[in-house]
Amino acid sequence: PGDLIYVPAVVDLPAGTRLSEDDTFALFTRLLDSYTAPAVVELRRRLRRDADLIARPFEWILVPAPWHRGRTLLVGDAAHATTAHMGMGGGMAIEDAAVLAQCVRAAAELPEALDAFTRRRYPRVSTVVETSVTLSRLEQEGADTSEN
Repeated sequence: PGDLIYVPAVVDLPAGTRLSEDDTFALFTRLLDSYTAPAVVELRRRLRRDADLIARPFEWILVPAPWHRGRTLLVGDAAHATTAHMGMGGGMAIEDAAVLAQCVRAAAELPEALDAFTRRRYPRVSTVVETSVTLSRLEQEGADTSEN
């Protein structure tokens, strides 16, 4: 529907924190009040107390190698979930599929293919995850991340 908006607002809260509707509204409005961009100011002005706000944690993970055991392989978010700051989660999963296909096609045996897959993917996904987490932390500290 045309009346919905997704706003990734990042706050560092203790693990397992669950916010009530009132706490979610108070936290979100406090976050919006800290911005001066016209679009955010307008969003805050229009925000109603009865708005449906959903608070969910951003979680990230970078599983150390190996990403496989036997014939089971972790790919996508199971191996390298990232925050939303770079918009790369889905793209990296597609990249995983393409690289895995290349590795399986090139290898004589599956274990060799799975090892090659992890070796090829780890440097890239670790850079994306680490950069995304850094951007998240900078945002929480109030740094201008618009050029990153």
